[in-house]
Amino acid sequence: MAMTLCSQIKLCGISTNGAVFVSGKEMTNQLPAVTSGSTVTFDIGAVTLGNANNSEGGSVKLQVTISSSNKEVVFDWLLDQSCGSLYFRCPFFYHGWKVLVF
Repeated sequence: MAMTLCSQIKLCGISTNGAVFVSGKEMTNQLPAVTSGSTVTFDIGAVTLGNANNSEGGSVKLQVTISSSNKEVVFDWLLDQSCGSLYFRCPFFYHGWKVLVF
């Protein structure tokens, strides 16, 4: 599972063995393996840094939390500009997965 944020290519994801990747690099923290019945949650919160008006020099930090089996990994992304779009991608090799996005 992976997410892309804005035109600034930012990716985060988790592999079925629980490895967490951020912008193409594997993190040292790992989540439990994703198996049948697993639930993986991506939670994102935006925080404006500096001026509230981004055109006046404020930047945006996204705090991303990936949770699975009562464990979580949290990291921050600094964005140069405000982000109006979030793209979610889930490539699967096998049938039967269920995805809920809200």
